[in-house]
Amino acid sequence: MDSFVTVLTSAYPQNLYIIKGRLESEGIHCFLKDELTVQVNNFYSNAVGGVKLQVYQNEADRAIELLKELGYIKDELIKPDLLGRLDAKTAFLPLLKNIGIINRLVILILVTVALITSSLYFIFKPSLVDTLKAHIWTVDKIYYKNKLLTNFRDSTTTFDLKFGENNYLSVPGHDFADDQKWKLENGKIIISAAKTVFDGTYDVDVSGEKLIMKSANTIIYAY
Repeated sequence: MDSFVTVLTSAYPQNLYIIKGRLESEGIHCFLKDELTVQVNNFYSNAVGGVKLQVYQNEADRAIELLKELGYIKDELIKPDLLGRLDAKTAFLPLLKNIGIINRLVILILVTVALITSSLYFIFKPSLVDTLKAHIWTVDKIYYKNKLLTNFRDSTTTFDLKFGENNYLSVPGHDFADDQKWKLENGKIIISAAKTVFDGTYDVDVSGEKLIMKSANTIIYAY
């Protein structure tokens, strides 16, 4: 079925009733778009761009010629109004085609803004390496082979990890090891720390100010 196109617009539907009847008497199928919206409140007319007299696209040329003869439009090219063009462009969208054009546009704008916001978030989101290097992480608990090795919250001693430059892993205030190294490989952090419980390949989860690192043997909770 051909889509409808707007051939005439009026602020009020009653201005189009006689014209609609005249076109229909010539066998042209007509539809008054936004008629009921304006009837609810006349002030809605400007918001929706007036009431549109629409015809099937394949009957538009004949309708326009008849409207010219009757003096309702000037002898110039008639272009669909902006809302009419947007309506035609979006009328095929699933779940939206039965929604009014104004609500449809609001939904599309909100979806577009959400997509842009999400894209910008992932574009400017710091990388895992940048996040790790940006903080000194205070260790909370360490589990080794499913056993609690240390609970630092219950201790007067703090234990910090610093993911430094040149892949050095330092422990401020502690002589932990001289050759502690770390690197990112395939999305995982690999730590080499002189054959300590820290050695291993870790899945890393950074959520807000919390850091969880899990390897085959060790789980580190830090903040």
